[in-house]
Amino acid sequence: FLNDAQELGAILDLSNDALTQKVVLRTMEEDTSILGEEAFMENVDSKETSIGYYLGRELSYFDIDFGVRRDEVNRKSKFKTVAKDLDFDSTSFVLGFGFDLSSSTDLSLSLGSVERAPSSVELFMDGEHAAVQRNEVGDPTLQAEEAQNIELSFNFDTGIYYGSINFYQNDVDNYIYRKDRNPGQEGPGEMKLELADFVQQDAELDGYEIQVGTDFDFLNGNLALTAGRDSVDGTFTDGKNIPRMVPARDIYTLTYTEDNLTVDIDLTEVNAQNDFAASGDSATAGFELLDVSISRSFALEGVEDFEVVLFANNLLDEIARNHSSTVKNEVPLPGKNLGIGFRVTL
Repeated sequence: FLNDAQELGAILDLSNDALTQKVVLRTMEEDTSILGEEAFMENVDSKETSIGYYLGRELSYFDIDFGVRRDEVNRKSKFKTVAKDLDFDSTSFVLGFGFDLSSSTDLSLSLGSVERAPSSVELFMDGEHAAVQRNEVGDPTLQAEEAQNIELSFNFDTGIYYGSINFYQNDVDNYIYRKDRNPGQEGPGEMKLELADFVQQDAELDGYEIQVGTDFDFLNGNLALTAGRDSVDGTFTDGKNIPRMVPARDIYTLTYTEDNLTVDIDLTEVNAQNDFAASGDSATAGFELLDVSISRSFALEGVEDFEVVLFANNLLDEIARNHSSTVKNEVPLPGKNLGIGFRVTL
């Protein structure tokens, strides 16, 4: 796997006391190649050129932010021995408003339209991809994705408690995803993997993210506690589920710091995922991941910092499967993992 890229960018700052204004220019050339007997994609030459503009201004009752970007993408390769020269021109923008409700709370609203050109893999993949256990087939006729996004955020910080609540909805035209052609049936090739096509369909994704926390003096140090939850639902416009959508999660963290000692305890409760696609997807059981780490820094002559870290990941030794993985049933996440690490800063 080889990737050779050259990128050049520049930012022109036109800001003054009344406005924040910036112009961003970026150009990139990239050569992606897969070599060897198991190569599953021809070499791809990509060229991308972008120009963006950002404007921000603070008004009496609210702040306003606006950004717009023009992208021109060209990808050249061969697909099933036929040369392809594809151009994707897109325009994206985001408009945001921020409101200070009080000295400790604020509200923000953003509206946007974002376009994304298909990747090299989605366009030109054509062969057995062992890592995902699929014989993947791209589609050079894919169109750019176009998402209409809206997001509402509420943030607060009282000095004792802090937190944020975010709600979002993304309506995506031409959503690109991997779809198993004939689930359970073997495709051609030596490994006899299932055939999967990169296809697109209009979709809608709705979700939220919530986090609250506090920190206070405890014993001879500081104790920080946070709790959060994130969830997303993804369906196509015909009401069917998007394959391999991640399930909802509840995340709890405890961090104690005292001088050169830090103790982290993280508990992640991943819900069961029963909203699965009919083609090449299946339900996934929920699980809990408990991770603990203890780190301490030592002063040693000749080095800036010497840190020892004791860690225990998946301390409950849960059988955990990543629903977004195509090989979740064959390859679960790692079990209980205990170790010690050293970090030296010279």
